[in-house]
Amino acid sequence: MKIFKFDKLFDSFGQYMEDRLALLKLELKEEFAKAIAKLSLVLVLLLVFLHFVLFLSITVGSALNQLWKSDYLGYGAVTLFYLLLFIILYFIRKNTSLNEILEQRILEKMKEKEQKDTDL
Repeated sequence: MKIFKFDKLFDSFGQYMEDRLALLKLELKEEFAKAIAKLSLVLVLLLVFLHFVLFLSITVGSALNQLWKSDYLGYGAVTLFYLLLFIILYFIRKNTSLNEILEQRILEKMKEKEQKDTDL
């Protein structure tokens, strides 16, 4: 008569590990699906916003053309504005303090979400 039934213990432990692995896979799939859904929504919102900016730019260019009584100066001014904006953002991108601030905010948001998930 065996006091300890190691075979049964090992089988139970193996089944436990398989179940935990299956649960982990399921949780990862759920998180991935949530991330894809959020990304899709952000992309749709970005696309709508880009259309808004495009048509606003055309409107402003046309208004400036009428104001300056020109066929192209208004569009050139809008294009110059976007070029200056691009140059400013390009040089800000190299600013490490701004990158560090953004990284810290992203990490804070991730920690808040993680803590909120663990509180549930």
